[in-house]
Amino acid sequence: MIGVDASHYLDLRLNNPPNGEPLLNAVGGDPYTLKASLRDDLQAFQAVDATLIFVFNGLDYKNKELSNSPKSSSTLKAHKDGWKEYYNKDNGRDVAAERTLKAFAKASTRNKVYIRSSADIYPRLSSGESYQVFSIATRPVFCVIHRRSIQCGCAGTRLARHIHPFITDRVQLAYLERGVSRFKQERVSFIDAIIGSADLFLFNVERVITSFSTRQGLGTFDALSRSACQDRLDKASDDVFRDVQLLLGGPFLPTFPPLDKSGGPKVNARDAVNMLNTTGRSVIQLCNQYRDDQIQAMDYEDKYKRAILSLRHHVVLDKDGKATTMGSEYGAGDAHEIIGLRLPEELYFYISLGMIDPRVPNWLTRGEIDLVLPAGCEDIEAYRVLLGEQLTSLQTQTICLLSNSMNRFYQSRIIRIKTWYSRDSTKSINVKEEPSVREMIAGWRVPETSFNDPAQAASVGTCAS
Repeated sequence: MIGVDASHYLDLRLNNPPNGEPLLNAVGGDPYTLKASLRDDLQAFQAVDATLIFVFNGLDYKNKELSNSPKSSSTLKAHKDGWKEYYNKDNGRDVAAERTLKAFAKASTRNKVYIRSSADIYPRLSSGESYQVFSIATRPVFCVIHRRSIQCGCAGTRLARHIHPFITDRVQLAYLERGVSRFKQERVSFIDAIIGSADLFLFNVERVITSFSTRQGLGTFDALSRSACQDRLDKASDDVFRDVQLLLGGPFLPTFPPLDKSGGPKVNARDAVNMLNTTGRSVIQLCNQYRDDQIQAMDYEDKYKRAILSLRHHVVLDKDGKATTMGSEYGAGDAHEIIGLRLPEELYFYISLGMIDPRVPNWLTRGEIDLVLPAGCEDIEAYRVLLGEQLTSLQTQTICLLSNSMNRFYQSRIIRIKTWYSRDSTKSINVKEEPSVREMIAGWRVPETSFNDPAQAASVGTCAS
């Protein structure tokens, strides 16, 4: 049984040859090759009697900043260059096509963080970009796996969509491999291996499969060992190796500014180790040593402390289907400031099955709607009006539809709206002042006879939405 980080899988299939589709950044929509690649992979693993458990992203932890992506500016520039080449009349048709493809291909390239050499790399997905791209691509993947599971009688392939307030796929996969109970380690593993990124090392996973291929009837894979990486970094301790990963940037902490070389040389783990060695291997001392305006504005020391607590007290969906905080016996009373607000157990259940997308619950727990400019879209006034004004009424209805069935705290929640063009906007949605959804639908009468086959309708609705 193999656990699969769905976000990492999508990165492998969307951003690496031969499946890379540069023009997807321009035309949008579902990737043409994704479903075919997924079906081939599922058939290959089924042939060797291997069960795949796909784990998708769920709720965000509180301090995740979707819009602060170090690659956003370079990605936006790649889009502008692509359209510039496309409309350049001085180029011939063949030259324009070639240059356009090359320009948009740069927008697909993910930042790579090097452990030692070109042979030891792992993808580092920026939070803002991965959320935009992979949240769109998740639905077709979810549908293919769902249909495939039905056809196989759930014997060759299983689908698991888990939920917790952080980066769900990585933390949940670590739990499935280690088999950790709420108060002690039981060492009862639910999976035998993990396909994912090296971010799993932050949760003491020893070995991850970073890439694999099932083409031409021959299965190959590349694996990365946590202990081997530590040995190559002068036998770094667990804490130092964790700090190196955090300083290089990822889902829990932005890249330490002196190490942020976006658009320049590749970010190197050796640079982070050397920097830590100059301050007694202490990130706190490192922040005190580099007191420039950028670090102070980011409040990097506080973000680092929050990241450590997030790793120690992460939340998973346990074997009984309950959202459980790991290390809760040592947790503080203000853990919600790090983890995020708790939701009803029933809502966790719906999200874990993929019945409800995590986006709206994220708005409620975070208390804000963070509107970012999607990849490939030009920042024009018409688009600002569409996202910043015209869609607000739909967002309000969606939030009220969910919050009206929750406790009073969420029924009186004030949701702030942040946009990419006005980060200090005071616009907000006051749920308490909106009309009750229950009162609006009180007069509705929908007879049972209007549904021919409820089970079939629910199945179709899951894959069609």
